[in-house]
Amino acid sequence: MKVLFVHAASEHLGIEYLSGVLNAAGHETALAFDPAQFSGQENARVPFIWRISDMTTRIVNAAVSSGADIIAFSAYTINFRWALDVAQRIRKRVPTPIIFGGPHATAVPRRVLAYPQIDAVVVGEGEGAMLDIVEGMRDGKLPDEPIPNVWRKVNGHIEGTPPRPYIRNLDSLPEPDKELFYSKIPAFSANYMVIAGRGCPYKCAFCSNSMYHDLYSMEKNHVRRRSPEDVVEELIPAKQKYKPKTVSFWDDVFTIDERWLEEFAKLYREVDVPYDCYTHPLALDEHRVKLLADSGCFRVKIGMQTVSDATRRKLLDRAGSADRVEKAIDLLHRYGISVGIDHMLGLPEEGKAEQEMAADFYVRTKPERINSYWMVYFPGAGILENRFQAGELTREEVDSIEEGANQTSYLYADPSDGANRWKLRSYQTFFDIMPLIPVSWAGWLVNNGLAGKLPYHPLLRQAIAAMAAIFQNDRRYRHHLRLLFARKKAP
Repeated sequence: MKVLFVHAASEHLGIEYLSGVLNAAGHETALAFDPAQFSGQENARVPFIWRISDMTTRIVNAAVSSGADIIAFSAYTINFRWALDVAQRIRKRVPTPIIFGGPHATAVPRRVLAYPQIDAVVVGEGEGAMLDIVEGMRDGKLPDEPIPNVWRKVNGHIEGTPPRPYIRNLDSLPEPDKELFYSKIPAFSANYMVIAGRGCPYKCAFCSNSMYHDLYSMEKNHVRRRSPEDVVEELIPAKQKYKPKTVSFWDDVFTIDERWLEEFAKLYREVDVPYDCYTHPLALDEHRVKLLADSGCFRVKIGMQTVSDATRRKLLDRAGSADRVEKAIDLLHRYGISVGIDHMLGLPEEGKAEQEMAADFYVRTKPERINSYWMVYFPGAGILENRFQAGELTREEVDSIEEGANQTSYLYADPSDGANRWKLRSYQTFFDIMPLIPVSWAGWLVNNGLAGKLPYHPLLRQAIAAMAAIFQNDRRYRHHLRLLFARKKAP
């Protein structure tokens, strides 16, 4: 059987793993890929350039002529409308079954299946479900029998099945099919994306992981790790074949298991490629930071979201505190590891006062990069229901969010509720310029109430980010620029 994946903007490890599993079982896979330049999905949102470079028609033509037995999309909230449009245009021309998976489809499978162009939804981990679907197809039709993790239309009704248990032995999975994406944009290989584990121990209300915790409520432990040996066995041949300049670990909390990290740090010396990772401040102490530094970690990214402990506890249900983040940043700096912070603007019940607190905190702690994002409500995340029950979101607004409307970007989307949030945009400019100016200047801006009065424009943000990356010799931003100007084969 042949499965065609359709995706846009970025490399996707989940699709690569699905392709690897299907290939190992003897099936054929292909990718129709839209670089989506300047769409806001992966880089700056510049609507004029996006419109003139739109490849949707080419993507549809490629899918129609592919001869695929199944066409599959991985749907995030920010790309759901794009995926719906492409799927609808494909369905008008060919009857090929179309399957949606990914976080958005997992959160609201019934709503997704209400669209006539979608035949099935895979929820949660998709490897076993996709293989069952492909191997159960007969005469171009999806299997009739129920399949765990799969929602379908049966005699005009939508039916779903509970998910199968988590894949516990991640070492048993075939390696991800990197060529699926590297054949489209070879420059992807300069930053080798890898995952050493799946799942997050935390259930933050704003994150899709809260939805996965609910979906897999029968599981006691949501975190699973590959063995360090298995990770390194993937990376050593990858280094020889692709010669990556950096490696990025996409685990939710890379440092959660201290013993695992000790063994990894020993083995990774053979790979010897600088790497970065995500983690949580509660999973950092001096021993773990030293292991990161000794094994070649050059940057750690931490989700701060807000410096207000009250907001963190009441609204985000997020473990930790600003004090714990400050200690983690200090430890990382002492061992020569740069720090990237994720900071969220537009949180309910927060305004200028909380951004002033954040500006003061960042002046004091000096992270090398502050990635400021606007609050985006994800279907299935606890905060969405919380705000609806509190009367701050209407039923119509929740429906719109679940339909993916106006969710085109985390970073570049305009605030959704008018003048009050519009004023907060100046803080994004301040957070962007902090790496470029002396700490004393940044402190002066904060102390004189000017951090929230700086000019804002999306293109200005891009220019500032470029200058900061050059000033800091930022490896990841160099990779971002490579992708922006790299040779691309589409679709």
